[in-house]
Amino acid sequence: MSFKSHDDALGFDDVESVSKRAYIREHYIDHLSPYYSVLENNGRLSEYQLNKLMSGLLGQKVDVKSLSKLLPASVEPTSNEVKSTFEIMQSLPLRNVKPIPTVQSYRGSTPAGNLAVLPTLKEAGIKKVVDLHGYDVLAEACEECALDYLFFRVTEEFEEQDVFLTREQFIRKMKPFYSIAGANPNAVQEQLDRAVAKWDVNLKQFFAKFVDFIQTMQSENVYIGCEYGTSRTNNALMLNHFFNPKAQKTPNCITKHNFGLFQRLDTLYKNLSDLDKSQMGWTEEFDKNFLLRLKKVRAELKF
Repeated sequence: MSFKSHDDALGFDDVESVSKRAYIREHYIDHLSPYYSVLENNGRLSEYQLNKLMSGLLGQKVDVKSLSKLLPASVEPTSNEVKSTFEIMQSLPLRNVKPIPTVQSYRGSTPAGNLAVLPTLKEAGIKKVVDLHGYDVLAEACEECALDYLFFRVTEEFEEQDVFLTREQFIRKMKPFYSIAGANPNAVQEQLDRAVAKWDVNLKQFFAKFVDFIQTMQSENVYIGCEYGTSRTNNALMLNHFFNPKAQKTPNCITKHNFGLFQRLDTLYKNLSDLDKSQMGWTEEFDKNFLLRLKKVRAELKF
């Protein structure tokens, strides 16, 4: 097949390209594997480089010894019952399964792609599953296994939502869309008022789900996961660390990839109602020190 230019090409049939595509397909472990991005961007890697890339994307299996190192000494497993839980969790066919230090909960890839693990999760003591994507099949399967299920949508660019804007910021953002030259000022204001009213509704809906998430994370025996158990899970656990009074000793999960979200937490805080704070168990002291904690962590970051 020939093309006028490489820009029109869907692929190439030279020997090297065909060989590389075949090799990548061999590494396509399951439907959750990042096949297309690897094929598009890394079609000419060596075998060693590709193996290293795939293991980095999909995560390494964690043994009991390495899992225990992730916990502080005060909560290292001492009883046979706790050790048994560690052994069960590390044997699951899920990616990036790790304990959340200081609480009897775990993070990792979603069970949605392998629903057969749910009875094993329950055997390990898990009582609640937090789904950061919203898989209907996972919700149904959890119900069948008598596991509590919570859907809390988190995206990799989570902070781009309008709930991370104050009312004043939202108005400044929307006003240019309605202020067309020659438009009736009253009509512009009516449209802007409707947009703000909708923003208010969306804000209340978001915080209702947000409070549910924090309350869920305040209990133990929770499994929280996204597609790979990495980016979105880090976002969710960052929110939990800062907004959950019972999670201050958990890792803050800030990385260079979600630093933008961290930078917007002060705005999210400003949008909280007193009722939201009360339902999450905030004290006056926790509320008073919230922005100071953000400022301190920001000063300590190295990126």
